[in-house]
Amino acid sequence: PRRGLMDWSDVTSVEINLDGTTYSLERTCDEEDRRGRQHHRDLRLPAGRPDRGHHRRLDSIQDLEVTGSDTDATPGTEELSFTFYQDKENFPTVTLVFSQYDSSSCLVTLNGESRLLVSRTDLLDLVDTLQDLLAE
Repeated sequence: PRRGLMDWSDVTSVEINLDGTTYSLERTCDEEDRRGRQHHRDLRLPAGRPDRGHHRRLDSIQDLEVTGSDTDATPGTEELSFTFYQDKENFPTVTLVFSQYDSSSCLVTLNGESRLLVSRTDLLDLVDTLQDLLAE
C-alpha cells in the first residue's frame, strides 16, 4: 500500500485553521499489548466523536498538484493551515500554510519557508473534504 509523506503514527494532534476557525484532532490510545506497546486509534475530534479515518482524509494533502515554485513570494491571505504536533524530538511541530498566490495557484509555506505552488482547484477540493470531515 502507498504510504503518505506524513508518518501518522508520530502525530499526536493536528490543528486545522479553516475560515478563521481552529479545529483540533487528537490521537487517542488504546491499552498496551502484551509487549508494552501502545496501539493508537485514529485522530478524532474532541468530545468522543467517532473515528472516521481522519488521517486517511488528511493524507490527501500530498495529492495536491504542484504547479510551480516561487521562493521569493510573499504569502497572501491565508486560506488554510495545519499544525501537526508530533512525538519527535527533531520536529515536534510542523506548520503547513496555504496562502493566496494567483487565480490558479496557492503558495505553500512549510515551517516558515515558502517554496511550492499548488493548484487552487486541488486546494478547494481539500477544503471541501475538510469541511465535510469537520461537520461530522
